Amino acid sequence: MVQTHQGYEKTRPYRYADNSCPAYEQVHLEDDLMDCQLTVWVNRRFLVSIEGEGSDEDLCREAASDISFVRFESLVRHEP
Repeated sequence: MVQTHQGYEKTRPYRYADNSCPAYEQVHLEDDLMDCQLTVWVNRRFLVSIEGEGSDEDLCREAASDISFVRFESLVRHEP
C-alpha cells in the first residue's frame, strides 16, 4: 500500500459470492475533491474498472457490489 496526504493506492483481494479476485484500488484527493478507481481482474480474463470523479472509495465499492462477477465467470468456457 502506498499512502500520501493526497490519497492511496493498494492491491487487495476483492471478494464476491464465494470467490475472490485480485483488485487494485486508488483514491486521489486534491482541493477537497476525491476521485476513486477500483479495478478487478475476474477469472484471469476480464478487467472491470470502476471510476468515480468526485466520489469516495465507498461509492466505487457500492457500484462494484451491483455487478455480477459470477456472470463474468460463466462466460469463460472450462476445458476438461
